[in-house]
Amino acid sequence: METLIVHLGKQRECFVSTCILKALDNGKIDYVVSDEKTRCIFKYNKKVRNVYTKQKFNKVNKEYDKVIYLDPEQLSNARGKEKIGFGYNKDSKKFYDAIFGNTKINKNMFQVYFDLANMKWHGESYDLNYKPKTKAKKHRTGLALSNINLKRYIVKKMQLNKSNLWEVPYRENIFKKIDEINRCNNIITDDHFVMHLSIFMRKFVLFLKTLPQTTKIEMFGKGKIFPVPLSLIK
Repeated sequence: METLIVHLGKQRECFVSTCILKALDNGKIDYVVSDEKTRCIFKYNKKVRNVYTKQKFNKVNKEYDKVIYLDPEQLSNARGKEKIGFGYNKDSKKFYDAIFGNTKINKNMFQVYFDLANMKWHGESYDLNYKPKTKAKKHRTGLALSNINLKRYIVKKMQLNKSNLWEVPYRENIFKKIDEINRCNNIITDDHFVMHLSIFMRKFVLFLKTLPQTTKIEMFGKGKIFPVPLSLIK
């Protein structure tokens, strides 16, 4: 059984989509992603045979047993005996409107990806085979905030001990991001990607929700959602 998974979306979305790899135990799996930056997600993942960027996949000429579209963008040269996912699933429009629009659904993104792949979600999370090169400092809380106004607000609102707070440095590379996150026991962030990486590292995450969410946020019991007034980020 040869399966091709196509996800040409953002890096963090592709990271979440790796959850379905935990349910695809049999056969050979190839992935197509948007660019080299996203491709590095699979650097240490032995479950995936080949990871192509969209550009490099143009040179691939073969037919797969199954093609799974986890992102709306299609590939004209992705040939499969069976095609499922966006564009082929009966709920494609509903999922599209929730991810890219304002339609709310009572599902998290892990459930959405499993539905698109015609599988049932049993609590599978991210599949990333990487061990960080740093160690956590006891009682350290990391701040990874995209909006500078949030720091003053949460320190005052939550009565945080400033001596235990540490601003997580921004890193472009996903593994360097993880290394920085791993220096903390707790993470406070308004960034979805940092939230997912922190949950993967089993940190306790306080996610600052600044905008309405159209899908449920699944934190696997490792965090809480803290609503923040929209006026703070304007």
